[in-house]
Amino acid sequence: MTMDLETCSYNMNDDSTTVMEETNTSQIHEKIMQIVCIVCNVKKKEISSRTRTRNLVNARVLFSHLVNKYTSYTKTRIGRMINRDHASVLHYLKNHPIFVECDFEYKLLHTQCEALIRDKANLYDFSNQITYIESLHQEIEYLKGKYLEYKDKYSMLNYKYEKLCKIINN
Repeated sequence: MTMDLETCSYNMNDDSTTVMEETNTSQIHEKIMQIVCIVCNVKKKEISSRTRTRNLVNARVLFSHLVNKYTSYTKTRIGRMINRDHASVLHYLKNHPIFVECDFEYKLLHTQCEALIRDKANLYDFSNQITYIESLHQEIEYLKGKYLEYKDKYSMLNYKYEKLCKIINN
């Protein structure tokens, strides 16, 4: 069953976040799941598994946040979709802002998912975005490499600085 673009409307609320009002929300969580799976490079089956690797936890947190934001589903219903209880969903929702603030990779994943959801056409037919997402994954890998390179340079310079301070103070 395909959804009609007219069933979806976007508006801005007081806190300037995009809110999606969907008359037929029965399919919206499936589209969000597809987007999260593609962006996080995981399978739907893995999100519902008991595995607790970082990439799967990130996918669960993203899914819970996005479904909570864009639908009126209860925490229990969201939890059932990913084989978790409502307390896990509450935990994910509590940790989402912390992850966005402190985890650069998670923030990129969140930004990618939000961008795909905000673009109405992509919410219904995003298969043409796979190439774009793959290029974003490559960019993330490049940035991770740069981060590690600069982290090593920082460590080396900090070591030299401390050594010079010791020489000067002696």
